[in-house]
Amino acid sequence: MTDRIPIDVLATYLPQEALDRINRIYSPERQARQVDLELAHVGLAAVWEDSEHGPVMMEIRRRLPPNLDESDSA
Repeated sequence: MTDRIPIDVLATYLPQEALDRINRIYSPERQARQVDLELAHVGLAAVWEDSEHGPVMMEIRRRLPPNLDESDSA
């Protein structure tokens, strides 16, 4: 992994097989999409910011159901 995606944080939520799938991808954008897919399987979502070297994971949140958004939860 890179500094863009903290492996130690992901390891608390994802099984080793998921981490291996993420590690096999070299493109920063595709790697971020794979992280999103793997987190979605466990009901979580990543918050990303763009950088000159690709997406940077800023935090992990509980995934909201499709019919809710942040404004509905207040």
